[in-house]
Amino acid sequence: KEIADSFVGSSYHELWKQVTNSNAVEQSINPKLLITTRDLEFKSPSAAAAIVRGRATNGRTDWKRISDNKSFFECENEEAA
Repeated sequence: KEIADSFVGSSYHELWKQVTNSNAVEQSINPKLLITTRDLEFKSPSAAAAIVRGRATNGRTDWKRISDNKSFFECENEEAA
């Protein structure tokens, strides 16, 4: 629900405002967190990560598979092999 100061004016800031002001999210029990109410599609893993984290981030390295903690990038490379 909170964003980094450096995120304001960034390329994903407008998208973050659209998502957080839509019916795609709602307040969680934790006042600092929002939860999604439906599936959301993004053009890149970094766009999705930036919206979730409220700051610039590399989604290819920050998204992790729970079962083995491999990054999105590592999983892509596995599939390509």
